[in-house]
Amino acid sequence: MSSTPESELGTQQSDGSPAPSQQSTQLQSALQLSARERKLESLKASNLALEKQIAQVQAKHDEGVKKLKNPAASETVKQHIKLLHDFNEIRDVGLGLIGMVAENRQRRVGEVMSEFGVSLGD
Repeated sequence: MSSTPESELGTQQSDGSPAPSQQSTQLQSALQLSARERKLESLKASNLALEKQIAQVQAKHDEGVKKLKNPAASETVKQHIKLLHDFNEIRDVGLGLIGMVAENRQRRVGEVMSEFGVSLGD
């Protein structure tokens, strides 16, 4: 008998090349590895395309936010409160002036307001 252990019997041919079943197994392993590599490359390409798409959407979003005057609701509320405060100050000054005109003319404030086209609800 040869000095080759029994576990290696059938794995090599007499010319020293791998047995057909071993060649088939190696070929299948290589094909599986190749298929995995192709799938991995495909996934990498897909990820890259998605990252580009995310960047485009983010840029579009940022552009839209820049177009808004006050993107935050709290900023809008603060602006409205400021405008109401300004309006009330101007209204108070206007009513004070109407009161002075009414006093000067010795008439009621309501009469002077209607003369100027201003109602109590204004």
